[in-house]
Amino acid sequence: MTLSFNRRGNPERILEAERDGAKELGIRGLTSLGYPNINWGGGPFVSLESPGFQNVSFRAGNGWGILDSVSFSRGKHFLKAGVDFRHNQQNRRQTPSSSFNFSARGTAIPNEAFSANQTGYAFASYLLGIVDSASLSDPAGLGGRRNYMALHFHDDYKVTSNLTLNLGLRWENQPPVYEVKDRLSSWNPSKIDPESGLPGAYDFAGTCKECTGSRSFGRRSLKDFGPRIGFAWRLKKAWTLRGAYGIMYEGDSPNGYNAVPLGKATSVAWGGTYLLASDPVRPWAGIFNWDNGFPTDRFQPAGYDVSWGNRQRPGMIDANYGQTPYIQNFTLNLQRGLGKYVLDLGYVGNKSTRLRFGELQRINQLPPPSFPNTAPGSTTKSAMPPKPPPMASATPPRVRRYRRLRAPPLSPTPGQSNRSSLWSSPRLLQLSRPAGRLEPGVRQRPHPLLELRLFQADD
Repeated sequence: MTLSFNRRGNPERILEAERDGAKELGIRGLTSLGYPNINWGGGPFVSLESPGFQNVSFRAGNGWGILDSVSFSRGKHFLKAGVDFRHNQQNRRQTPSSSFNFSARGTAIPNEAFSANQTGYAFASYLLGIVDSASLSDPAGLGGRRNYMALHFHDDYKVTSNLTLNLGLRWENQPPVYEVKDRLSSWNPSKIDPESGLPGAYDFAGTCKECTGSRSFGRRSLKDFGPRIGFAWRLKKAWTLRGAYGIMYEGDSPNGYNAVPLGKATSVAWGGTYLLASDPVRPWAGIFNWDNGFPTDRFQPAGYDVSWGNRQRPGMIDANYGQTPYIQNFTLNLQRGLGKYVLDLGYVGNKSTRLRFGELQRINQLPPPSFPNTAPGSTTKSAMPPKPPPMASATPPRVRRYRRLRAPPLSPTPGQSNRSSLWSSPRLLQLSRPAGRLEPGVRQRPHPLLELRLFQADD
């Protein structure tokens, strides 16, 4: 039996943490550890570097596990069985950080098509103190948790003196990530928002009155079975045929350095929010002026606000998160002994399914069936999507573009596709052909036909 434990502590503290950067910049009503980030580089025409950075935080990653196996032989069988359990923690504690964005439209001609593109200058808006948008975090200490469990059984069966079978099966279970005190939330594109009456509102993990009753989002897969099959057959003296096939599952993504997948966007009910987005009606006027100090009245206390995404950028955990990516490996080798050398003619390949692409899925993109009987580049009237009805409310319509974390999102999270697959093989001497029809957005490698190797046999 093997017991394991590992801890990694990562304190982060910038050199200017002892300085109150906000006070030195003359921003009344705000204190800061270090200098706030100031983005004045939007031009136009001439871009500038953005000074300021704040980071005083501590990350701690803990992991422990139990690994045990037992082996025994019975007649022609050599049997092995075991269990593998792992628990991983990702904890992070931060201090508040702030940033201020200055746009060229603060000094441009209002309501003109070329405003901020041809007129105005972001640095000039900074000199006048016209803040276009800003942010001030109110972080809460969070702790992400992940569990992994696997059971496996293997049998080396010597059927005859010249034939051996390797038979095995591994079952893996990787439940979705959860937060230690259920401080996890996810934007639901199907839930009706009570403020607007439109689809799109937040769900909250846990057992509270407003919560879903579950500690996590996504789905839990209990069908991750990975068979392992192999054989070695001595056809005749100096000739051997070997083959193998197996399915291997990919581990869950660790969210980088965050305890929860998308930071504040997936833990909106814990830690308050400052409403400092750009003014949608009079953007050239800015949201406040530095000379008047920081607007502390824009603070919104923490709470189970299902409409949080109306005023901030929402984030969601993919409903398919929990479907585990997997890879199928297969080989077939014919070997011939040539004195001190072995001639090996082999077929080697693998097929991958639901792999993460490292990007977010474009769930707002219209599928191809939305444009029937239309050639590329055509603008046939019947193929165009219907024009939406006019808005009856004077409230500016919300743009329903949101980030979606690919599974195992969170997302990652964050991406992965349920229809995608990849073929790959070692880059050895080989003949190859295309693996078949390419699916949109899927990268494929050649499907190997033959691999010819010559190597020296062991003495």
